Amino acid sequence: MTGNSMTNNQTRPDRSILDPQTRAVVEMLEKDPFLDLSMTPAEMRLTFDRFYERIGYPDLPVAHVEDLEVPGKAGPIAVRLYYPLDGPEEKLPACVFYHGGGMMMGSIGAYDGLCRRLCAKSGAIVISSSYRLAPENKFPAAAEDAIAVFEWVYENAGRDAALQMR
Repeated sequence: MTGNSMTNNQTRPDRSILDPQTRAVVEMLEKDPFLDLSMTPAEMRLTFDRFYERIGYPDLPVAHVEDLEVPGKAGPIAVRLYYPLDGPEEKLPACVFYHGGGMMMGSIGAYDGLCRRLCAKSGAIVISSSYRLAPENKFPAAAEDAIAVFEWVYENAGRDAALQMR
């Protein structure tokens, strides 16, 4: 049949229809599944971060990267700011990025390449936020941290000309 996305044995989709980069990630996951339910949360986090480092994104240049801590309900929250090249000296758009991982895994470091790419391609300041992870931190810990970072960005948009939000 023409246009069918299943192989002849109908057990798995035809991978040839996938984008080459997506296909490479799917094949990497099949050869080396990166999460095992018998792992501790710490082991899962380490494995998750290593997986994202292996996927990698081509490093795109940005003007400046700054690590800061934002005040949060339960203590400081790590954030990383990415400033685009050739940004105007006045207002730039801003994007607050919360990493993936189901509120249990992921980190600013694991998504560094993606945030650099987002900054370089969009021309926006990207604010990558950490947050408290489960299961050690019960709901709504991650949401509280996410809100605190967003409020910090909004309240501090005028601290320098570049971070003023449009």
